Amino acid sequence: MIHWVFQSARTAALWALLLGLWTGCANGPHQAELTTLADLKDSLATAKSMLGQLDVDTLASTRAWASEELRAFEVMLSDSGMVLSKEEGLVIAEVSRARRLLKDFPDRIVRTDASIDRALNQISSFAHLLESKATTDGAGHAVDSAYISDNLAQEVRIARALLASVEETTQYAERGSLTAAAVRTDADRLKTQLRARLAQLVIARIEDGANPTPR
Repeated sequence: MIHWVFQSARTAALWALLLGLWTGCANGPHQAELTTLADLKDSLATAKSMLGQLDVDTLASTRAWASEELRAFEVMLSDSGMVLSKEEGLVIAEVSRARRLLKDFPDRIVRTDASIDRALNQISSFAHLLESKATTDGAGHAVDSAYISDNLAQEVRIARALLASVEETTQYAERGSLTAAAVRTDADRLKTQLRARLAQLVIARIEDGANPTPR
């Protein structure tokens, strides 16, 4: 659901951006660029809101659960006497998939959110520069047509990359959560079964040691 809403918002923002480029040309100096920057800010604000809807604590605990399950499986299966069926192997594979999808959470959300804030600040500063009709920027560079074109293109590239990153982040969060939820019961059951199986192997070895086969 989050992915669908994000796609719709992203599509609407891109149409708004294109419309702004078309209508802004006749509305005064730099109006087209200012309209584009405003649309970029709206798109990034929407993306930031989408990140805010992700439950960081739940994602972190789900990732931790998957990691703990895999460690437990690894320890038990290190015994050479432990053999898995195909179905059991698939359960472990799904747990591994959930961990892989969520491996960067919640840090991924924090990093992306901070990048969006930086981009929003850059866009605001650039818009302020254009609105002030300054002839040079803070570093003394001439604010000519080439400068404006290059900086606008850079802001568009940054915003586009961040929108794609947010879309990917929400997809990973959803897929990882759904995968973990779907396999959790089977994984917990399998862990219990493997523990019992390993205990039986250990007992059998102890008994064999106490009652060696006559030569």
